[in-house]
Order: sequence, then C-alpha cells, then structure tokens
Amino acid sequence: MKLSEIRRPLPLGIVFITAAALLCLTVGCATPIGVNHVDRRVAYQSLTANVLSTEKISSFSARELINFNLYQEFEDNPQKALADLHSGLAAKGDEDRLFALAELSFLHAQNSGDRSYYLAAAVYAYAFVLPGQRGTPPRGIDPRLRWAVDLYNQSLTQAAKSDEGAYAIPMGGKFKLPFGELTVEFNERDLIWSGFRLKDFVPAADLEVRGLRNRYRTPGIGAALAASLEPLENTAGKLSSRIPPRLKIPVTAFLRLEDPRSALASGKLRGELEFYTPDSTRTLKIEGVEVPIEYETTSALALTLEGAPIWDFEIAGFRSGENEPDLVARAPVDRA
Repeated sequence: MKLSEIRRPLPLGIVFITAAALLCLTVGCATPIGVNHVDRRVAYQSLTANVLSTEKISSFSARELINFNLYQEFEDNPQKALADLHSGLAAKGDEDRLFALAELSFLHAQNSGDRSYYLAAAVYAYAFVLPGQRGTPPRGIDPRLRWAVDLYNQSLTQAAKSDEGAYAIPMGGKFKLPFGELTVEFNERDLIWSGFRLKDFVPAADLEVRGLRNRYRTPGIGAALAASLEPLENTAGKLSSRIPPRLKIPVTAFLRLEDPRSALASGKLRGELEFYTPDSTRTLKIEGVEVPIEYETTSALALTLEGAPIWDFEIAGFRSGENEPDLVARAPVDRA
C-alpha cells in the first residue's frame, strides 16, 4: 500500500488554527500571549515594582491573590480578601502569604486611611523578616527582604500618626488590629537623652532635604525620626549653654514583637516600643540575630538649620552690605 493511500484528511479545527496562524504570520498580528522588547530600565522597573515604589502591589503579592482566587475580591472588597488570606495562614512557614499580607495591608491602609492596617502590615512584615523558630527568614538575595523591612519601617511610622497627620506621642496600651489586638509596653525612660526629654517627633520618611549635597542614612530596621529636645528640670541650667535649643536629634522607633509568627493565629500579640539614638546603639539582637538599626541623620541636621536665626543675620548683611566680611585682600596703598 502506498503512503498516499493511508493519509487521512486533517480535522477541520486543526485546519482552521493552522490557517489562522499562517495568516497572523503573514500580516504580522500580535498573539494574546507574547513579549515586547523594551528598554532595560523599563523591564527592571517592572520586575522590582512594589507598593512603596509604584503604589501597585508586586508580582509576588499578585501571584498569591491569584493562587487563592482573591484577585478580584481584593479589588471589590479588600477587607474581606485580607481576612480570607489571613484565615488560611499556616501556623508555621507560609512565607509567601505573609509577605503578600504585609504589602496588601499597607496598600489598603493607604487607600482607606484605616491605620490599624498599617499596624497589621508592620506585624506581617516583622514576622516575614524575623519568623523565629516557626518559619524560614528570607535569603539575603530575595528582594522581598529589603521591601519587607521598608514596609515595617514605614508602616510603623504611619500607624503612629494622629488624625491630623502629626506623629503621635509615644505610648503603650492596647491597639486594634484587623484580626485581633496588639498590647504594647513602653518605658518613658527611653525618651531621656543626655538630660533632655525627646519630643515633637518628625518622620524622616516625610522629609525631602534641600541645600545639602549628601543624605546620610544607615539602612536597617525601625522608623527613622528627628526629635526636638526639652530640658529636664534638674539639668536645664547646666546644659543650656552647651546644647543649642534648636538642635534636632536623629531617633529611631522600634516595635519589638514577641513571637509574632505563632501569635498571628490567636490574634493576641504583645510587643514593646523602644527608642534609640546613634550614640546609644547601632544594632539590635532579635531572635538571636544582630540587626542594624535604621538612622537618618541628614534630616535631623536640616531641621536644625531650617529657619535658624543665623540665616536672618546672613541675609540681612547681604542685602545691606553691613557686617560683610572682607573676603578680598586689599592692595597696599603706596604713600610715597
């Protein structure tokens, strides 16, 4: 039997698909799935996008929503989507879901103004970065490690703001979480620095520094702040001559959580609010790990110099020509 005698006609569907593919190749139409060749910077920005840099969630969190069929639910009802995502959280591990909960909670807090979700984002991010014995910390090359630390730092800053947008006075107590409550202890002695009381905190994340070429930041964990000083009654006279009254001090707030990974299931979390300055310590020991503290010193310096009286003197002298220093050497006068 000849080969031509055993051939069968192709199914009509295959013939149609083949013809369509040939037609697309002929006229150059785009397929539903494919790639676009873009500039390297565009591709990199797409790969590294997250809620802090673009106000859109990262591909890691989007994948978790899709995996649990919650993508559209988060668009329509983010509170329910977050509650569903939290309810299935395993008692151990589940790191991908933890990061998604941190990022998604931050986005919902930002969109809704509900600061309890900022606090939840800080808790999730802390548990992702420092899970203790009930999880695996992210590897150093995982981009989510730095993102989660930044989510913790900024969430802690935003959660502490008042309704007017100012940073609230540090305190302890019970704070509402979307899935429970957080009990925070706080020692007032943490606010004492060299005979002064730290007050009027300003978040460094909310400041853009001008007039200084370099901005010095020590990357680490914690909410970077700048604080004003209030002399204590028994030291006011002794230190007023050595410490300028306008001086601002770089300070970092850190909320230390007790085994948050296991406490997430019960909804009953405990922690301690701590404050540090660069001259007190540079690292913290958390779950047996030395973790650097985030400090932002340039913003404190810029706040100190902002509106300082010395500028009024310099500007007035420039306008009037008085008190102008003799910067140009004058030629000697020949009296012969």
